[in-house]
Amino acid sequence: MKKILASALALIMSVSVLTACGDEDSSSKADKNDSSSVSSAADPAEESSKEYEPGDFTKAYTEKVNSNSFAMEMKVNAMGMDTTSKVKRNGDDFYISIDLFGEVIDIYKIGDKAIAIIPSQNAYTEVSSDELGAYEDSVNTFAIDDKSTFVGSTEEDGFTVETYKVPLDMELGEGVTLEEGTDTDSEVKYYYDADGNLKKIVTNSLGMESTSEITSFETENVTIELPDTSSMTKVEEGMGEGEELVDSEE
Repeated sequence: MKKILASALALIMSVSVLTACGDEDSSSKADKNDSSSVSSAADPAEESSKEYEPGDFTKAYTEKVNSNSFAMEMKVNAMGMDTTSKVKRNGDDFYISIDLFGEVIDIYKIGDKAIAIIPSQNAYTEVSSDELGAYEDSVNTFAIDDKSTFVGSTEEDGFTVETYKVPLDMELGEGVTLEEGTDTDSEVKYYYDADGNLKKIVTNSLGMESTSEITSFETENVTIELPDTSSMTKVEEGMGEGEELVDSEE
């Protein structure tokens, strides 16, 4: 199970790198828990009454994400791999679900407790603080920050497309270098329908393209609850290959 979780984390982080998951600036963090920080830009009724300015849709979307309460579902194709994922955030709590080659992994963090569940195995494990930090870094997917540069706005197949350049924030492995002159900025294209709803994101980073189709996005009535694990098998940290699973009741 630990190997599956490690693979899931690697996939989540690779997708996050390709989809411009940036750190929030200090002003965003200060406003996260203030509901008034979700300005009229996130209100469709008021948004429709003012003239659209290039970049408005992505700014409004970012405000919604940084309000610290949202639920998103998406279909992702990254590096030739198809997957689906769900993300919820409510305050400091979050939930991530990813389908890794047909195996679903659910990660919950509520209060000071964090667990990962593989439903098909009816098994769970506690998530360490190091693992949790890596998962948490991938939660605010697609939000822009003060490092993002607006490139322009165009129309494509009925969508308004807003393009941004985002510095690629990743550590290269030991001995790995990039050729001189390599563009390390990710190009991120946000596709919005006529009502300003985000429908798709296409990114290109170091020549690798990723497409994320947003199938659901909500900011209201977002709840996260830990499932009952009393009937599940608990996988202990540090189990060796071939060892038996440890029942949670033992």
